[in-house]
Amino acid sequence: MKFLFKNWYFFQIAFFSFCFFSSLRYPLLNSDSAINILMICDYYWPQNMYAWGQNRMGTIIPLLAQPFYQFGLSALWSESIVHYGILVLGCFCFIKFFKNTFFKFLFTLVWFFPISHMIDHTQFAYGIQMSLFGFVIYLCYHVWPFCNTIIKKIGILFSLLLLALISTWVSDMSISLIGLWGGAVIIIGILKHKLEYVKNNVVLLSIFSSLLILTYLLVNWSKVFSTQEYNYYLFASFINIKDNYIVFLTSLISIPLMFLIIPFFTFRSKNNIATASLITGVMLTLFILCFQWTYLNNVPRRYFTPSFILISWGYLLNYDAKYSIINKSTIFKDFYKQKIFYLMLVALIYSFSSLYELKYVSPKTLKPRASFNNEYDALGNIGIIAEYWNAYVNSVTNPKKVAATPHQGCEIKNPSLIDSVFAKPKIFLIKDCWLAEYPDTIMQFNIKLVKNGKPFIKANSNFCEYKVLK
Repeated sequence: MKFLFKNWYFFQIAFFSFCFFSSLRYPLLNSDSAINILMICDYYWPQNMYAWGQNRMGTIIPLLAQPFYQFGLSALWSESIVHYGILVLGCFCFIKFFKNTFFKFLFTLVWFFPISHMIDHTQFAYGIQMSLFGFVIYLCYHVWPFCNTIIKKIGILFSLLLLALISTWVSDMSISLIGLWGGAVIIIGILKHKLEYVKNNVVLLSIFSSLLILTYLLVNWSKVFSTQEYNYYLFASFINIKDNYIVFLTSLISIPLMFLIIPFFTFRSKNNIATASLITGVMLTLFILCFQWTYLNNVPRRYFTPSFILISWGYLLNYDAKYSIINKSTIFKDFYKQKIFYLMLVALIYSFSSLYELKYVSPKTLKPRASFNNEYDALGNIGIIAEYWNAYVNSVTNPKKVAATPHQGCEIKNPSLIDSVFAKPKIFLIKDCWLAEYPDTIMQFNIKLVKNGKPFIKANSNFCEYKVLK
């Protein structure tokens, strides 16, 4: 009880975030998020090590959700609980580095209510990746220094290797994140202590390098179970890298990042962790912009959510480190209070921007997307063919009753669902973002479909029934 009372703000913010941004409640739930939910229903290890045979998106959430699902919770509830459970633990590891409750509160806001352009931190693998990274640095800074026996040190090293493996399995970006963090720590150590830092830490540096290489090799070995290959390790050409930077700098992605980076250089940081966090966040951003995968996906903002979290964390850690010093100074006390007010105001504006955009920009409602699927009950057992972003999400509330797949012009993440759709007694097409009008006949997956009835609105989408022409 004492722990809960002491951290009441943390659990309240996490709870309200769950009420708006978990898969169960999120108004903009889409097919990418739906993959984890649908995999829970039919999960096999190690065949499903990655999402539907891909060589990316490690399925840690479907794996951990199995006990909840097997004990009777729906796949949607199971995914939401596990997803937010990991986010809560990850955030708790990060706030353990703060001394002052006020900065813990601000970072918790940033983590669970990020600015609208970075809200994918709560939705996709990037938030899970950052949570696992939080576990890693917590062990490094809060547990490792107190290990006074070989057995304990071996246990921590094994835990670090396991966490690094899981984090890289969830998102290959983690190998870059951990490597850049280690590089930043080494650079800071060399700048402060010259080459003595390397001499005094040669064993730890060797262990770190070995763990990084071993993690990379083991994760690459695990991809043998994948049936679809994505070459996202390739660096882009100079022209494409230049285009990536232009898109990034001219888009709204850069606003929250630049806002946090620029003020950091107005004072010298005495907190090594804050400095390492900033360097890692900036370098990770520059690194991501050099990949062909980033170019092919038109520099999506969700790729930069880890950078945003790292830079925010470093920025707040720096103020936290200065708190006790400035608080004792009568000269700077008033100025610091103004800074505190400014930080608080910005954090609140950033946090409420996500809710504002959902309510007044898109989709102009706070009603959960999954709740619309309840309207399908009146249609019975159905198959749905739609545009990718509006396909798999239709099955999340009742995968056994509703089967869905993107149309043949989209990327098909799970070909086996095509047979499930055509096995249903009724087939419906959703024309949104795909068809201008419903044709009398249409070919899908080499099967001719004939229009059967008039279009109608259901679950906030345009539906029309089709039947297979035999």
